[in-house]
Amino acid sequence: MTEGEAGPDRGRQAKTYGGVISCAVGLLLGSITVLTALRGGDANTSAGILGVGFCILGYFLGSRKLATAAIFLCMVAILFGLAALS
Repeated sequence: MTEGEAGPDRGRQAKTYGGVISCAVGLLLGSITVLTALRGGDANTSAGILGVGFCILGYFLGSRKLATAAIFLCMVAILFGLAALS
């Protein structure tokens, strides 16, 4: 296999791995926000909003199913954070 034949496949794999990593970071930020709100911490929703941004990036990089689940978790995290205000 020559170098030119392996190039497009490597680029697609790198794009997919980048999407998975981005979604994993979004999941981590969303779960930290939920745990902080459940433990009675402050109402900080910026981590959840940043997690949504990472998940949207992961969606456009090709990790569609994981990004959809991660966005759902981040939105729940934002709602938990806002509920901690009252």
